[in-house]
Amino acid sequence: MSSRLSSRPMGWSVIGADEMARMRVYKANGGSIKEYYRNTRSERKREKRILELDEKMINNVKRTYNNMDPDIMIDMPYISRTDGRWLKGMLKASYF
Repeated sequence: MSSRLSSRPMGWSVIGADEMARMRVYKANGGSIKEYYRNTRSERKREKRILELDEKMINNVKRTYNNMDPDIMIDMPYISRTDGRWLKGMLKASYF
């Protein structure tokens, strides 16, 4: 820390400066740096886990549609009814 604030200070990234400011405010308000670190680390782990689960869900959906037979997708029940004429027209126009 002192090397960054010396006569020849090192640079800060925007994220690093923001984190340092948050830690200093937390410490000034009577908080423990160890507690701050634990809370931040657990929050990051939770966010990482959420992103992993989202990616897993997206991959499952992609896999479902990539394995689907195009003939099954064309055989929609809406096409056979009179209410679905607009959909039938759209499908014919799009050259499926």
